[in-house]
Amino acid sequence: SDVKGIYPHDSAAFTQGFLFEKDHFFEGTGLYGVSSLRKVAPTSGEVLTSVPLPPHLFGEGIALAASRIYQLTWRSHEVRVYDLDPLRLSANRFWPYQGWGITSYNEFLVISDGTDTLFFVDPARFTIKSKVVVREGDQPLPRLNELETVDDYILANVWQTPRIAVIIPATGQVAAWIDLATIVMKEPAGVANGIAWDQERRRLFVTGKRWSHVYEVSLRAFP
Repeated sequence: SDVKGIYPHDSAAFTQGFLFEKDHFFEGTGLYGVSSLRKVAPTSGEVLTSVPLPPHLFGEGIALAASRIYQLTWRSHEVRVYDLDPLRLSANRFWPYQGWGITSYNEFLVISDGTDTLFFVDPARFTIKSKVVVREGDQPLPRLNELETVDDYILANVWQTPRIAVIIPATGQVAAWIDLATIVMKEPAGVANGIAWDQERRRLFVTGKRWSHVYEVSLRAFP
């Protein structure tokens, strides 16, 4: 994928969730004892606010819905809900599966659990309304991780690969791929995991676990 811009990124951040809102990145980081939710200045990479998670929680994906940020945890079945401004924990929700990636799509939150399934969830009650199996052709596509909504598609990092699947939510079919192989080669520390979409300026940003940079990439790969 063509690189249009490069920005600094905290190379200690084990990136699990990534989004763009009101000219800032919000980033969820993982690992026990150091998980956090952060507000980050894009151009400098400076962490402006950081809310640590308790040491027994492993932070995962994040999503914005109705001016609140939802942060999954990996195996604890706990979803943390934050007020946006100031950034502070305001509620908890229960999630029955592992937590991997999450994004908001129309009136739903869409959650991945590391399998080939996407769950469509009511944000208010946190109940599962429907689910879809993601397929490339007729083959199920497992290891779906960090998610991001771009227009009518859901983008998913495929865990431990340099590829982002562009998914049609209604059917689960993979419509296209974004290939980050040339970028991943520049970032030997960890795998690609982190997709953020600036809707207003139509910019797509990607990063990864312990990467030194955030990359703005072109949308040429879209169908």
